[in-house]
Amino acid sequence: SEIHFNRLKEEGKIFTSVLHLLKEIKIPCLLMLGEHDVVTCPIQVEVFNKDVSQGEVVLIENCGHTPHYETPEEYCELVTRFLME
Repeated sequence: SEIHFNRLKEEGKIFTSVLHLLKEIKIPCLLMLGEHDVVTCPIQVEVFNKDVSQGEVVLIENCGHTPHYETPEEYCELVTRFLME
């Protein structure tokens, strides 16, 4: 959102990568991305797969970067399944 973008820009953090912090995550994580996601790049997914020991990646077909908005039913099913495991 514009609010989030402006906040990051004001803080000077907009171009700061946090990928190196993924190694510190010690709990199960779910990364959902859309088939047509133009924001999440393959390098980010690769680092997630390599560095998050309990990570799971789900690709949602016919979706962009906002699956919670574009495919809310599928999004809810995936999140519910992940949380119930």
